[in-house]
Amino acid sequence: MAMTKGEVSTWCRELAQHINNNPVLLSAIVKTYDASKEVINRKPGFTLAKRLKQAIKDKDCYQTDVARAAGTTPTAVGFWLSGKSLTMEAGAAIKVARFLNVSIEWLILGEDKK
Repeated sequence: MAMTKGEVSTWCRELAQHINNNPVLLSAIVKTYDASKEVINRKPGFTLAKRLKQAIKDKDCYQTDVARAAGTTPTAVGFWLSGKSLTMEAGAAIKVARFLNVSIEWLILGEDKK
């Protein structure tokens, strides 16, 4: 399920609160806003859940590690991993991407892994 333009715009505003003039995060906002005109998951079947599972496997860590890094619960991470939750709060997405050493664009949009 793709996010609507309004949902992406709201997500971008939340993300902007976490930028602090970081050019990498600013680039992520621009790309995310541009993507609001398209389907977020461009590759069929390559969902947030699958990207998150891949990044966790690549880092060789656990769901609890991701939860701790994101400042959330293992249950919330479980929802992301199962596909029950198709989006993340912007602050959590930033923390997860940093912890897993992937770009925010790749985590959320499926573009540019590093």
